[in-house]
Parts: sequence; structure tokens; C-alpha cells
Amino acid sequence: TSVDFINQFAVADKRFTSLKVTLKPGRKHKLRFSQTPIEYSGSATLTQRITFRGQTFNVGVPTTASVKWTLQQFGYEYDPIATEAGYVGVFADVKYNKLDASLATAVRTEAFTQNVPIPTLGGTGRAYLSRNASVTAEFTAFKWNRSNINGKVYDFDIYATAHLGRNLGAQFGYRRLTADFTVDDDAGNLKLKGPYFGGVLRF
Repeated sequence: TSVDFINQFAVADKRFTSLKVTLKPGRKHKLRFSQTPIEYSGSATLTQRITFRGQTFNVGVPTTASVKWTLQQFGYEYDPIATEAGYVGVFADVKYNKLDASLATAVRTEAFTQNVPIPTLGGTGRAYLSRNASVTAEFTAFKWNRSNINGKVYDFDIYATAHLGRNLGAQFGYRRLTADFTVDDDAGNLKLKGPYFGGVLRF
């Protein structure tokens, strides 16, 4: 059964963490990695009948839902334009989605795990407003349809960085991410959006 997890289980907005690592073997070449673990849980008395993993959860039964969606990215970026004023680049990566979900009542628990790798292409650019400030934008859009796996990813990220010396920096940005997949009879739809802040450490 298709379930609106946020509304059905009254899950509130929450903050989560993300880690990004970029290695630069050359001026125009970058190796990229990121990981975003997204975890939600909520309890409610069901107002709709839900079939999950072949088991039926009936209306009126107190039920707890848990979802952990880990989004990892492995990729390579090439910047054909790279100057002291900024850069423009393209990248290819694999967004690896791992989804763990469960529904539990007082008498039983049903759970499943699904791994979905989706190859993506994107573009990025950065402009230095001054020696100590820059603005970066990045966009990914890709669909994947192969055998029993269908997936799509749309990811827009824009952020400003204040460079606090040679090795430290601070960021403030906005990100909007949509990731959908269908594998056999399992499906998931993730939508995230909102502002964020973070720190930068350079070696």
C-alpha cells in the first residue's frame, strides 16, 4: 500500500547531518564522496488499512513506523574552466540509496531493506565574490530505467562559503532533493528541502 509516511504517522520536521569529502588530484579534477543519513520514526493509530510485505495492518491499530534512508554519492568531477575567479564543471557519479523500513504493532513487526544504485550526471559552478567569500551551485537530474529497477534523482544545491583563513570555512545554503525508485514490488519516494549550515576543513 502506498503510504504518506509523514502525514500518516505525524512525523515532525527534523534536522539531520551530511558529510562531504572532495579530493583534488589535479587543478581540474576532483573525486567526490558524500553521505546523508536520513532517519525518521513515528507512531499513530492507523486511519487506513496498510498492506506491507504481504501483511495487513488494520484501521484502529496503534502502529510504529521507522524509516532509515542513507544516500551515498561516489563520483568524479572535471572542471574545464578553472580560474582564480571561479570554475565551471561537470560530474558523473553513482547515488547509492539504502532504505530500511519497518512497521510494528504490539504483536508483530515487518521490515525490509532495499539497495538502489542510480548513476547521475550534473553540473556545478563557483564564483569568488572576494578573496574570502564564494557562491557555489550544483544541479543533478537523471533517470534510470533498467530491467526491474526504475529510479530518478533531482538534486539542487546552492551555498555561500566564508573562508576563515587557509584551512577553515563556514557555509550556509539551500538544498532540494527528490529521489524515487521502484524495484519489483517495492517503491520509495523521498523529498527533502530546506536551508542548512556547516563547516569546511581543508588540508
